Amino acid sequence: MSRIIGDRTKKSALDEMEEVARARNKDVAEEERLDAERKQKENAVSEEKSKSTAITDITSEFICIDNITCIDADGIVREHYPKLYVRKEVEAKLDEWGLNHQFDISGAEEYLKNKKMFNPSFALHCNILNIFWQNREDKEIAGILEQYLKAGEVCNIYKPNTLVDYARQLIINYPYASDFPSYKGNSNINEGRRIELGFSKAGLINMNLEHVLCYSIALRFLKQLTCMEHPEVFLEMKKLCNKNPYLTIARRTPMSEDASDFDEVTSTSIGTNNFLICLDVSNYINESNRIRGVCEVKPQ
Repeated sequence: MSRIIGDRTKKSALDEMEEVARARNKDVAEEERLDAERKQKENAVSEEKSKSTAITDITSEFICIDNITCIDADGIVREHYPKLYVRKEVEAKLDEWGLNHQFDISGAEEYLKNKKMFNPSFALHCNILNIFWQNREDKEIAGILEQYLKAGEVCNIYKPNTLVDYARQLIINYPYASDFPSYKGNSNINEGRRIELGFSKAGLINMNLEHVLCYSIALRFLKQLTCMEHPEVFLEMKKLCNKNPYLTIARRTPMSEDASDFDEVTSTSIGTNNFLICLDVSNYINESNRIRGVCEVKPQ
């Protein structure tokens, strides 16, 4: 009897050892899988960075950019377009009273979809703006830059295809209808494009860009928002429009308070008002702004 018990004990111990070994092998396999995935992403980033981003064609209606890439704070490629055609003119239409139509995110996407274009994310807008800045010696490019960076009596603000969900601490590029807290419109907007980027809202406050670049929490948020390796380029743009670059987290939150208790879903804007280059993530969902269409296929 004691021999049987001893055999069972040995068998139980062996089973336990085998189970531990299987679990360890599983952990090793998962680590190897994650390592391979990480290397694949690093190689993808390296490959995209090695490609030259350049303006390759300017027509009467579009500017063609080759190899434009949006890379987040962790070095992950979030958007890449071998060719992107950027419409030179701002999109606008008149309402029934003859005034400029007011676009929200869903309305802008529907309007541009009918023209075989789409509304860029905040990140893509920023990378387009950066490329235009690098090519500002070209007169036609300089004209587009002025549309972004110079304002008259009214705000010169573009409405990108991006939401910021402070409750879930997510930047959502190309949001779906389900991302809106209340929504009326086409439920099929941005099909297949949606991108999520996480951030921490603790300690985020409204501040000028010079301070953002020195504050790690805000800088990470800015890099997630713009998907730019060097967002400090906005400081250079001050030379053109003589306006201070500014990151607005929440309009109703005083400078002395952070966004820790801010739990709204807001849209974004980029452009200038009379005093600032605005990287604004506090716009209400339905706030009206300009839109600029882009497409991946050469317009006919």
